[in-house]
Amino acid sequence: FVDAHREVITEYFVDAEMRRQQRYFHTSRNVEAEQIVKDSFNIDITLPSFLKLTKQGKDFYWISNGNLDVRQDIVVYAVPYTSMSQWELASILDTRDSIMRCNLPGSKKGSWMGIEREVLPPTLDTIASDGKFCCRVRGLWKMMDGEIMGGPFISHTMLDEEHQRLVTIEGFVFAPSRDKRNLLRQLEAIVRSSHISEQTTEK
Repeated sequence: FVDAHREVITEYFVDAEMRRQQRYFHTSRNVEAEQIVKDSFNIDITLPSFLKLTKQGKDFYWISNGNLDVRQDIVVYAVPYTSMSQWELASILDTRDSIMRCNLPGSKKGSWMGIEREVLPPTLDTIASDGKFCCRVRGLWKMMDGEIMGGPFISHTMLDEEHQRLVTIEGFVFAPSRDKRNLLRQLEAIVRSSHISEQTTEK
């Protein structure tokens, strides 16, 4: 039975872990940052108070714990929805790289945060987020043309039908020489808490 249903069983325990983590984060929230995300992207999300360092750009928002040794970051960005091909993995990755290159450059001139596509290629699966279609991508990021840095990431891409745009919420970790499983799971709980707001906003 376990062999035949291993994925369902695993997902059951992961979902329980995510819900438990979300309840914990809900006890201490960065309400100001949550409101910015809602106003800018029409997204409801639970952002814990340990995420404090922020940067905002056009259709882009970044928030981090700012820790140099154990970094946890969330980014939210939106692009116009013009084609079904935008749901394909290659398109999601290319969009992600272009957004990060513009908004999160490295400390070395010309460096930027891109996707690692060869060592461990990213994977895409489709899920229901709050009952709506969502593309989930997992993989590794690394600094391009700069520092030797990298780590895991997870992202959800959803359609904001009212404003005809794709909104992506991504969590990524930088924690050299440390086990990153629990750190990424914490960010995954934040990403999973996000959904298109039922209370619409003007754009």
